[in-house]
Amino acid sequence: MGFGAGFGLIAPASLALHDIDRRSGAAAPMPGRLVALVSFHCFNAMAATNSLFIQSVTGAAAVTPQDVPESDAPGIIELGTGTTTTGRACIATDGVNGAAKSFCTADNLNYRYSSRFRLADLSTVGEEYDFWSGITDRASGMTPSAYGAGINYDRETNVNFRAYSDDGGANRDDDTGVAAAADVWIRYRVEVYGSTAIKHYINNVLVATQAGLTAGRVVGAVTGLLKSAGTTSSVCDIDYVEVEIRETS
Repeated sequence: MGFGAGFGLIAPASLALHDIDRRSGAAAPMPGRLVALVSFHCFNAMAATNSLFIQSVTGAAAVTPQDVPESDAPGIIELGTGTTTTGRACIATDGVNGAAKSFCTADNLNYRYSSRFRLADLSTVGEEYDFWSGITDRASGMTPSAYGAGINYDRETNVNFRAYSDDGGANRDDDTGVAAAADVWIRYRVEVYGSTAIKHYINNVLVATQAGLTAGRVVGAVTGLLKSAGTTSSVCDIDYVEVEIRETS
């Protein structure tokens, strides 16, 4: 099931570069010629059809547009894990067999994923969940077997956000030094420079640099929550999601 016209694939000729930079928080465009921009904003105004983005839920989880926007977030989608101990709620780009697979990595492609999110409450022993946001090949989470790059929060592992990437078995999981916080908007972006480097930013500050991703893998944009203990719904609000892709040769 998708969300409506909030998705946009914008041709380079019609795109003002300063608009990309303002939404992603980046100081400058990535190197290369812009070939695609997938932009999903103002979630609460969108109908639930005809979008590249889909919802992926298990158990009693739900993905819900909020009726009342905030002054600095005109459209919000809420991820809620529901009242089961294994509920999963995420939004993802629809692709291969309904999985989070929409574009292919390549040595001559640079791509930037950016999002703004807010966790309602921190994970606890009694009400535990995992959170992830970034570029990956599956909607079910960023695990050692999930190819891609993004951010993780898992209370059992670390109270801080972790910068994650996996290049076909070469798992990298770095402490960002930034503690997860409740009811605080977080601006996150990850920049992948072909197979050369990956750079993770939180609130526009570089927090981790890792090796790049091998060409030829199909990935997509995913943000999600997975419950692992407790029956009170864990919630994450999302203001926007954007993916920018640039060709360097």
